[in-house]
Amino acid sequence: SRSVQENIKLESFADYWGGKPDIDEVTFKVCADTDSVVTSLNSGSIDMMAHLTTTQAKQLGDDYNVVEGTMNLVQGLYLNNSYEQVRQALCYGIDRDEIIDMVSDGKGVKVGSSMFPNFRKYFEPELADKYSYDVDKAKELLAEAGYGDGFSFTITVPANYPQHVDTAQIIAEQLKKIGVTAEINQVEWNTWLDDTYGNRNFDATLVGVDAS
Repeated sequence: SRSVQENIKLESFADYWGGKPDIDEVTFKVCADTDSVVTSLNSGSIDMMAHLTTTQAKQLGDDYNVVEGTMNLVQGLYLNNSYEQVRQALCYGIDRDEIIDMVSDGKGVKVGSSMFPNFRKYFEPELADKYSYDVDKAKELLAEAGYGDGFSFTITVPANYPQHVDTAQIIAEQLKKIGVTAEINQVEWNTWLDDTYGNRNFDATLVGVDAS
């Protein structure tokens, strides 16, 4: 059964070819408020959570088994091709090492494309260093492009993903150093899907692209 925006309930199938599952029923709950995860775990209203921040994991204590693994997700700042952008300057003006340290406690790998390391055949590690963090180079390119005094643009980010919101805020602070003002527009997920993704109505957006 499925209750929209609430949960999905699954019951075990006794005649499954591999044998009857050990668990009779599983309920996947839709969690709109990620800040309530620790409270929900401690109260017993949920038994496990797929994604926790490092801070949340530390709050759980020794009574819980926290499993850590890799995630096939590439987080990126995506620029709208319909608008004039000084892409190279922005690349030089963003310190990805600082983002990884501050948002993911150093757990992450710099990439230079939308391919992640486990895509071994297509992942090219040398692309990660194509644009180093170089404030002077970024300012130089801005001046060459006619934006010596900088410019302003908007980063639209889904508000229900704290990691993306945090990253957008760090990027905005970093870009101030090259004279660029990034305004952050937080929207609901459905609005992001319809307006940002569907109608391509954005200057820039920050989101994660993942794969199986």
